[in-house]
Amino acid sequence: MKNTKAAALVFTVLAGAAILVASPLSVVNAQSPQQKAQEGVNAIGGSDNTLTVENSLQQGINVFLFFVGAIAVIMLIYGGFRYITSGGEASALSAAKNTIMYAVIGLVVVILAGAIANFAINIFNEGGNVPSDCTEAQRTGDPC
Repeated sequence: MKNTKAAALVFTVLAGAAILVASPLSVVNAQSPQQKAQEGVNAIGGSDNTLTVENSLQQGINVFLFFVGAIAVIMLIYGGFRYITSGGEASALSAAKNTIMYAVIGLVVVILAGAIANFAINIFNEGGNVPSDCTEAQRTGDPC
């Protein structure tokens, strides 16, 4: 029994490390083509005057969502560890399954919240110009 718990602990730690390494860290550091171009300008001695409220808000939201997502992944690992070490006890299995289920729900909520927040910020950055139909464009002769 002791050997099984040690193996479960090692597996959980390794799985957690693999998940954290493979987690979408690039989402937090994802750059748009404009940001990459600005980095190029900065590299040759240009200046970066793009600090706006929208950019700061988006960075803050992305950092917050990263930490909340990391907590959800840690809870998922913890639930897996509880499931492995439950020893077939019904109440422990149920508690472990609930932990895993709520961690997965938390991850889904974090991903959706990030998508909604970034969509809203992009709408405000564009001034709310979301084309709903082409009637105005057709009336003025502009392409749709």
